[in-house]
Formats: sequence, C-alpha cells, structure tokens
Amino acid sequence: MSQSFKMNFNEQQSSVFIMFGMWRLILLWFTLFASVEMVTLEEGLANSDRYIRYDVSDFNTGMHAGIVLVMLYGILSIAVVGVLIISRALGYRSKGFN
Repeated sequence: MSQSFKMNFNEQQSSVFIMFGMWRLILLWFTLFASVEMVTLEEGLANSDRYIRYDVSDFNTGMHAGIVLVMLYGILSIAVVGVLIISRALGYRSKGFN
C-alpha cells in the first residue's frame, strides 16, 4: 500500500471516531442537562390551562371496559382464525382426541 492511501484511510477513520464521539457528547449533554419544569399537584390545578393537557371530565368505566373487551376478543378471534386458515392451507388436519 502506498503511504498516501494509509494516511487518507487513517484520517477518515479518525474523523469518523471524532464524529461519533461528538454525537455521544451531544446526547450526554441533552440527557443530563435537559430543562425540566416540575410543579406540585396544587400548582398544576391552580393553573390548569397551562399544566393540564388532557380531558379531566368523568368517563363511564363500564363503557370503556366493554370497548376494551370487544377489541380484545376481536384481536383474539382474528389470531385464531388466521392460524386456522394458515394450518388448513398447509394441509394440517385435526387428529381428534383419540
């Protein structure tokens, strides 16, 4: 190998290491020194327009439980029917309990 190729390769390699090192420093900086604003519950409720970003109205627990159950059994049914269709397409048949 020529001397110039070795030098160019080493320069490229060191610049890559410097680049990854710089990204690590940037990530470390933003991880450790991120600005955080903490308030107590009383302060948050006193200025709810600024701190509360979700719907605080009451909701029907039974209705939400029903929606979740329909979604749960829908996903379960789709999974079971999918396995059934794939196994039938591959030629597997039920052998029974004998």
